[in-house]
Amino acid sequence: MKCPISRVAEIPVDEEERPLPPPEAPVRNALLDGPILRTLLWLAWPNVIALSAGTCVVIAETSYIGRLGVESLAAMALVFPFVILTMTMSGGAMGGGVASAIARALGAGDRRPRLDAGRACAC
Repeated sequence: MKCPISRVAEIPVDEEERPLPPPEAPVRNALLDGPILRTLLWLAWPNVIALSAGTCVVIAETSYIGRLGVESLAAMALVFPFVILTMTMSGGAMGGGVASAIARALGAGDRRPRLDAGRACAC
């Protein structure tokens, strides 16, 4: 038994019609698609510098106050936890406020939040 040969109908194509452009490559997110160690180091270096600078300041202050006498050093040791608490709370509040402002700007489609971040860092 022979099978009849089926023919595929040709679709008429306009020769002047241009084909669709190739699809764009998906945008890569460095946090999700990048190498883990390099991304962590890139995000961590500003904090390392800031914390190192803070440590150097505390060491310098302690050295200076230590030269003033034992009573001054004892007073500093008494007040130190409250000073660190105040600095930590203010730094956290500032960081949270800046992150919130940048997130709201990006969510609204504003692509220039770097200016806002620069203003916040200047404070």
